[in-house]
Amino acid sequence: SLSAFTQYHDGAAWSWEHMALTRARVVTGPEHFAKRVEQAIHAALTRARDGDALKTDVCDMRARLVRGHPPDSQWDIKYIAGGLIDVEFIAQYLQLRHAHDEPLVLDTNTCTALEKLSQSGKLDPATAQRLIRAGRLWLGLHGMLRFTFEGSFDEGAAPAGLKQALAQAADTEDFEALKAHMADTAQTVRQIFIDLIGDPDAVAS
Repeated sequence: SLSAFTQYHDGAAWSWEHMALTRARVVTGPEHFAKRVEQAIHAALTRARDGDALKTDVCDMRARLVRGHPPDSQWDIKYIAGGLIDVEFIAQYLQLRHAHDEPLVLDTNTCTALEKLSQSGKLDPATAQRLIRAGRLWLGLHGMLRFTFEGSFDEGAAPAGLKQALAQAADTEDFEALKAHMADTAQTVRQIFIDLIGDPDAVAS
């Protein structure tokens, strides 16, 4: 029930559940009820939080994902250090940390949320743009790989045409340049994660 949802997210929910809730949106339903659901989600996301405890929770959740889904190569774009999940976690952490004072930072789209965080002064504009570029790169490559390659991406088995298409999608000169760009991007994102939240590798170890 809506009342149980509201009560749960007012005190019992874990931080990772509120992180996921930043992506929640009402899809369909009576307008008056949809508004009540939106209000309940908004209330959960804008509650005051302990910033240090939130950092600890987000870092711990990222470390848990490393243990549960260890990436097997740099092509595991979601789970690599500095990959798509890191970008999403940074945006979710910053929204939860600042939404109590600045509700306008909330957005279900990661890149839009990062832009709003920048505009509101909650995230350095240059850092925001680096994260947005990284998010778009990871989403583009992840989408192409899901539609064009079955299972984990294998460079040795991938046709030359697919490699060239991936390089073109990332606006790089060739496949080797793409891999270098991916490595640089991942390193940049992971350092931002460490600077803003903490080091998941230290937690995992």
